[in-house]
Amino acid sequence: MRISDLTLRPESEAPAWPETMKSSLLLSKPPQSVSKPPSTGVRAAPDPTLDRDLVELLDRAAETFAILAGPVRLRILHAVCDGERPVSEIVSIVGQSQTNVSQHLALMYRAGVLRRRRNGAQVFYGIADPKVVSVCRLMCTMVASENDEVGVEREPTPRRRGRQPGATRNAREPR
Repeated sequence: MRISDLTLRPESEAPAWPETMKSSLLLSKPPQSVSKPPSTGVRAAPDPTLDRDLVELLDRAAETFAILAGPVRLRILHAVCDGERPVSEIVSIVGQSQTNVSQHLALMYRAGVLRRRRNGAQVFYGIADPKVVSVCRLMCTMVASENDEVGVEREPTPRRRGRQPGATRNAREPR
């Protein structure tokens, strides 16, 4: 099963999840309290009752979300969501240095989120799969409606130190 096999549908229609995912994701009530076992530093094996394809699918989805987790990468997606653009335009829209944007573009291209083509000296980037844009728009709509419901703007999330998940190491950065 591939993520691209799943389709987004309006809430009024039946969910587009495979049968193996419906039972595990649609809980009638959230658990009351879950005690977390002490960390041993060893990663636990997946629950043997989970379908191996489901575990692989969820792992790949998590990797894709990690690629999309950075605000600069979301701005890049916004810049190219309506069509491909040359790197110089993306840089001016995103408002970051060309070096920084180029690193993000390369990572997103390698991850399969973006496609690129060269025309002479210019490199153009565009969306590789429009479903990625649909997911980002859905999340932005959800966040915007959540803010409208509360009626109060949230405090910005403090920035973490270090690289974002999926980020590449700078050549000058020590290991």
